[in-house]
Amino acid sequence: MSIMKTRLIFLFFLGWLVTPCNATYSILGFDPETGEIGGGVQSCVPTVTMVLHGEGDVGMVAAQGRPRPEYGKAGLKYLRSGFDPLRAVRAVHEGGFFFTPWGGSKYEMQFAIMDRQGRAAAYTGPQCSDYAGHQIGRHCIAQGNLVESSRVVSGMIYAFETTKGPLKYRLMAALEAAQANGGDRRGMMSAAMLIVKNGSKEKNGVVLDIAENMNFLPLVGLRAQLSKAGRSSPFDARLDARKENGSSAPNTSLRRP
Repeated sequence: MSIMKTRLIFLFFLGWLVTPCNATYSILGFDPETGEIGGGVQSCVPTVTMVLHGEGDVGMVAAQGRPRPEYGKAGLKYLRSGFDPLRAVRAVHEGGFFFTPWGGSKYEMQFAIMDRQGRAAAYTGPQCSDYAGHQIGRHCIAQGNLVESSRVVSGMIYAFETTKGPLKYRLMAALEAAQANGGDRRGMMSAAMLIVKNGSKEKNGVVLDIAENMNFLPLVGLRAQLSKAGRSSPFDARLDARKENGSSAPNTSLRRP
């Protein structure tokens, strides 16, 4: 590693440590044809692997803002217990942690929950840094905090709903659309994607788990990994074969309010 790159990484870490909120955008999506539930996330922090939590036949949680793994675990626990997403969101928030290792409160948290049927709900804390908000679409839910504008969130919904093909490509298109609309106001550093499948015999139903950490072009790296990743199911392979509109190519659709 060059001295210049080492210095840049050090300065980035220093800026991250003194910044009061971990700016992030993410999307959860469901494919009713395959039974897959997935999530994609991108942020300027060095790693976002703690944001996504999923389990086949249960659902998925994306917890960000002041990320705590306990939020993801709690969300899945409530879904497993039979709570619908809205009730699970309320339960997670009410039982949430007031303080994190980085300081702050649960009112700076932002998290979305999607169940195995694709139903979804979210919470955006009133103390999240602007712009912060979430939006529910058809078989998807998107959220972002300290992002350029509301178009970052609405752009993810639009891209997910209009991109054809397997869930992984639709999630990827949504992340790229978010960045095309301005993305995280502080830049890019990491990205991740997690997909689980109802009825899968894999551990926790995970069929795809990829991440790019400490990368100034994380979405480029994530798409490169995605193109190399094995097809998650025979059905997915058939969708790949007949994907429309070049769904494996970058999609930077902008949301038109």
